[in-house]
Amino acid sequence: GSGPANNTVEVWSTTDGVTWQAEAPFPASPSHTFGCVVKNGLIWVVGTDGQNLNAGGLPYVWTFDGVTWVQVSASWGASVGLRRNLMGVCVHKDYIYVIGGQEPVFTMAATFFNSIYRSLDGVTWDKVADFPPALFNRSMPCVYSLGGNLYIAGGFTYTDPTRTRYTDEFVSENAGLSW
Repeated sequence: GSGPANNTVEVWSTTDGVTWQAEAPFPASPSHTFGCVVKNGLIWVVGTDGQNLNAGGLPYVWTFDGVTWVQVSASWGASVGLRRNLMGVCVHKDYIYVIGGQEPVFTMAATFFNSIYRSLDGVTWDKVADFPPALFNRSMPCVYSLGGNLYIAGGFTYTDPTRTRYTDEFVSENAGLSW
């Protein structure tokens, strides 16, 4: 299952996709809707909504080297959106990007974020750009880096009564400044 009632701190790894072993558990609260990327040989966990969906986001950043968890930042800053979750996260040209998402309040009144932020270290976040809200007002976009370009594909309006699913794709050839 998914959702806060089924959140966990378990971490599992595999070298062959068949046999799995438990690793050091995530030391913060059980979580879901966080971003996760690999950068410089570390797994980075970015933000979450934590156990209680309506209590607000947990804007922390952690790294994991396969043995030890380290909290990089307790807050990514109000400018990024302290209550942001369900965002797209990827590594592009050595930056961690956070794109889109919404407040972790799963009601029809949730606020969607159309901003793009990036960080080299998980502590300092710089705003790259905003999408026009009419063009990009969604959560759960697939965000990826390929061939020197940054891509955003799809997404979902999780709290929209129609549950709009997007199938469009955007590409940026200049690190998110224009699409």
